[in-house]
Amino acid sequence: MTGLGLLAISASRALAQTTAPGTPPGDAATPAGGVTDWWWVILLVIVAAAAIWYFMRRRTSL
Repeated sequence: MTGLGLLAISASRALAQTTAPGTPPGDAATPAGGVTDWWWVILLVIVAAAAIWYFMRRRTSL
C-alpha cells in the first residue's frame, strides 16, 4: 500500500469518529429520554383527563 493510500484510510477513520461541523457535541447534563421527550404524552394525558372530568361532571348534574 502506498503512503497516500494509508493516509487516506487514516483520515477517513478519523473523520468518521468526529461530529459534523456546526453540530454541538452531546451534552451530559441533558440525557436522552428526559421530560422534554415526553411532553406530547403528558399533554395527551392532561387533555384526556380534562375531557373525562368535563363529561362526568355534565353527566352527574343532569
